[in-house]
Amino acid sequence: MSEFQPQNPELEIPANWPDIDIIRELKNKRWINQCSPQWWSTDYAIDPREYLNIGEFKKRLIHLGNCNIQQWSKFLDHDIVQKDVYLYPYPDVPITILNIPVNDLNLPFLLTARPYHPKEIYFGGVGSFISDHPVETLEEFAAAGGKLELLNHFYPHIRGLFAGKRGNHYF
Repeated sequence: MSEFQPQNPELEIPANWPDIDIIRELKNKRWINQCSPQWWSTDYAIDPREYLNIGEFKKRLIHLGNCNIQQWSKFLDHDIVQKDVYLYPYPDVPITILNIPVNDLNLPFLLTARPYHPKEIYFGGVGSFISDHPVETLEEFAAAGGKLELLNHFYPHIRGLFAGKRGNHYF
């Protein structure tokens, strides 16, 4: 594990790393992917990504407040629900680490969000929504009760338990 140890103190792995039972529990709750481990790279040219510390990530988010959202998930009905919405309006996909207490451990999780940005107009069938509702008018649209029709990964979400960093790769 030492070869994966990050150089940045913000990304240090806790000394009391979780045992296999906690990892199983996190997988059962779908907090981490069943196919772990996964990795993300900042040098992925097809879909540019950048690492941000958690403070910078939060600062860049736009907060729309409680909004009507169309559920788009293979696991959920396609109902309209209320959700406190934050979106990431910059072009590169953000990667950050968020520490969350789990079973008396403070565990680091890799957090990301699909950018709500014009470069996504041709991504996954949501292009018409993004082009019809640019960031500059989105807050007004949402405040007037407009329905956000975005895939779930446009909202900040956990990708998995952070295990370390090697070069430009986050595991």
